[in-house]
Amino acid sequence: MKIFKATYLAVYMQLNVLALTAQSPAPPLNAPGSSLQLLSGALNSTTLAFNSTLPTSANRPPDPYDWRDPGRSLTVEFYSYGAEIPTHRLRCCFDVAYQDIATRRADPDAPIAANELRYSALGVYLVLYPGANMTWWIWMQALGGTSEFVFRRLNVALSFIVLEDGFEGEVGKGWLGL
Repeated sequence: MKIFKATYLAVYMQLNVLALTAQSPAPPLNAPGSSLQLLSGALNSTTLAFNSTLPTSANRPPDPYDWRDPGRSLTVEFYSYGAEIPTHRLRCCFDVAYQDIATRRADPDAPIAANELRYSALGVYLVLYPGANMTWWIWMQALGGTSEFVFRRLNVALSFIVLEDGFEGEVGKGWLGL
């Protein structure tokens, strides 16, 4: 099973990177910034400066929006949408996260021992606060869902909560932003 997960992880990450590089970059927005609160609960004091202009779209998802991995037990809830982030900058940040999972994590079923994972590239940050039940396998699936949501729906800053069937409450939470 571990060999299957490791192979699946490698193929999944390669396909995600290929799919993401096919997207054209979004133009940067130059509107004045405003403060946006990203996370709730214990992280209420966490705020970042964001551009206050949001992309307008007829098919913009509701806030919050639950992304469910088809055929799996994972849900990622996205909320508190913020400023638009150029696609090429997002792509680089997700690349850093995928590379971290692929190169440093031998056992996908191992729990994430860190209190925080922080990835950054070109001024974009992706931060995860894993709970006690968050494994590298769950994080890899959640990262795939987050990249799919961001690149197909909204190239924006946002917060997220990771839920896994069989566990009470969230298994992790985090944010993506500038």
